[in-house]
Amino acid sequence: MSVRSNPLAFFAHFWKRRELIGQFTRLEFVARYHGSQLGVLWSLASPFFTLLVYTFVFSVIFKPRWANAVNAGFLDYALILFTGITAFEIFAACANRAPYEIADNSSYVKKMVFPLEILAVSILFSAMIESLPALGLVVLGVACTTGKLHATLLLLPLAYAPLVFLTLAVCWTLNALGVFMRDVGHVVRVFTQLYFFLTPILFPAEAVPEQYRYLLPLNPMYVVVEHFRRFVLWGQGPAWTELSAVTLVTFVLALLAYRWFMRVKGVFADVI
Repeated sequence: MSVRSNPLAFFAHFWKRRELIGQFTRLEFVARYHGSQLGVLWSLASPFFTLLVYTFVFSVIFKPRWANAVNAGFLDYALILFTGITAFEIFAACANRAPYEIADNSSYVKKMVFPLEILAVSILFSAMIESLPALGLVVLGVACTTGKLHATLLLLPLAYAPLVFLTLAVCWTLNALGVFMRDVGHVVRVFTQLYFFLTPILFPAEAVPEQYRYLLPLNPMYVVVEHFRRFVLWGQGPAWTELSAVTLVTFVLALLAYRWFMRVKGVFADVI
């Protein structure tokens, strides 16, 4: 059975190329901060200042109420928002980069033996590594405010799984579309901004009118963000039904996107 239709062969395909993926992940990560004085600390700058603005607006002015918030104070809101922003930024950073990824690496397109499909994986891993300092700040904030760390932190890979599959599905799709339609990158930037505000990151799910609340689990990033908060902030176990369903659906989407990418990548050299 081929890689495109066999899930085990799918994982084995990338496992065999793990060294190459590691090299490109390192190159991508280093390139982002090449020549900067603060290096990886810049990965905290944008979400940190965004956090300050959002936290002030939503904890002082609008004052939404999170059911799981411990003290409902400024720091509590900051941790809730920062956790959501950190998870979403992994997806957004990869999605915004994906339409240009093949064109930016056009020298590899001409090499028929080069596995172009690993580029999306490398970008994703680089974004995940870049998010670790922000996630570390959240964990430190939880330790300072509660005096302990939740054992559910060990379950965090369960929340990463659908995030990884969803991001890869979107990236492989946009990798290919970006080759044939150069304007798709502008559409993606608008979409990611809208998607951010449509996902309960700045507001609790309870703020959504009850007649529409059943739609929330259909948004994969809602489930991802909620489980990041469950595992890191609130010490809660997973909502197995929602998490399992979203993980399965996003995995199938990743397989379909990968299959389509592999089918069309042979013509990239003729288009670029």
